[in-house]
Amino acid sequence: MGKKSKPPPPPDPTQVAGQQTQLNQQAAGYNAAINRGNVSTPLGSQTFNYRGTDPTTGAPMWDESVQLSPEQQALYQQQTGQSQAVGGVSGSLLPGVQQAYGQPVDTSGLQQRYGEGDLLGARKQTQDALYNRQASFLDPAYAERERGLETQLANKGVVEGSEAWNNARGQFGREREFDYGQARDSAITGGMAEMQGLYNMSADSRDRGMNELLTLRDRPFQEFASVSGMRDPAQLPQFQGAPDVATGPADITNPIYNSYQGQIDAYNAKQQSRNALMSGLFGLGGAVAGGPVGGAIAKRIAKP
Repeated sequence: MGKKSKPPPPPDPTQVAGQQTQLNQQAAGYNAAINRGNVSTPLGSQTFNYRGTDPTTGAPMWDESVQLSPEQQALYQQQTGQSQAVGGVSGSLLPGVQQAYGQPVDTSGLQQRYGEGDLLGARKQTQDALYNRQASFLDPAYAERERGLETQLANKGVVEGSEAWNNARGQFGREREFDYGQARDSAITGGMAEMQGLYNMSADSRDRGMNELLTLRDRPFQEFASVSGMRDPAQLPQFQGAPDVATGPADITNPIYNSYQGQIDAYNAKQQSRNALMSGLFGLGGAVAGGPVGGAIAKRIAKP
């Protein structure tokens, strides 16, 4: 029967992986090459140049360069120059912004609200002003009436200190006190309305002044923001490259291991067939074991 056969050796994983990696790298390099086509347009050109492999990984290295047409190059330089000029202007405005926002708003020169800080004093001042305004009409009127009363009493021969004189003077005094009392009441009643009006006027004036201060303070920032917004970056024309094309690397791992599995299956089938044959021969040898032929066969089978 000959010597017993051995199963096929398994594939070396390191070798298989190395072969697959090599195929992957070749496919990647192929894909890189077919996707790096040069582009030429009226705006300019886009080119790729192979410059060797990376010393560490062995990967292919490419350089990409863009060359604008003379007209586009001039436009790009113009845009760049304008952007730089705007940047210089905005930079010169920045100190003004920092100064405006680096200190609190000075409100010392603004109109104060009426009554602020001394409400009772402002109320008395308003009432006194209203009373004095009415008294300015009453004083000359009653001074004239008093002179007329004295002349009238003298013409009638009424002696000062007499009952008639005292009655006339008492009536005059009561009328005068009544009118001046009404003036005081009117000043008290109208003082609140007058004070509210003065407060509203002063508050409105203060608000307008505050708005003007804030507007003046924000003006440097508004100018800075306006100029900075004009600083558009220079735009390069866009080149439409060829669509990406890719090819997958060949699969070498599965075929190797599938081939190995086929060899194992063939080996196992061969071993099963051999075992079956030997089992039959041993049975035949047992039947003739007493004769010389059986002994020779048994010795032959037993021999490795």
